[in-house]
Amino acid sequence: MAVEAPSSDATRAGVRAVATALLPELPAIGEGTAAHILARMPQFAHAGAEDLVLGSCQSNSAALLDALIRGVPLDATGPSVEVVESTRAFVQRGLSLATVVRAYRLGIAYWCERWAQGVARHAPEPAAAVA
Repeated sequence: MAVEAPSSDATRAGVRAVATALLPELPAIGEGTAAHILARMPQFAHAGAEDLVLGSCQSNSAALLDALIRGVPLDATGPSVEVVESTRAFVQRGLSLATVVRAYRLGIAYWCERWAQGVARHAPEPAAAVA
């Protein structure tokens, strides 16, 4: 028996359902993302940039959930003004661009884990929301 791929409408509906259900968790997602990064990259603490990490994680998480709820394709989203400003501020505090990029990758990994948990709890069709 062949399994059919979810339709694009089912995918959009699944993504919207999960993203909307995660809205109340938004502060915790941003805080968790920041904690995940800071625990693995002491360079940010040495630079006194913990506040910037938290702010960046909060604004990135909010922008991502907003785009997911509105159905904006991820490849059509660009960095927000806050992302550009925080990246500049990290570099001004002496962090290399490679360090900042690694932190974004760690944040994305944490965010994907939270998304997968949200899919498991809230998706009407988990395969559609993951797609």
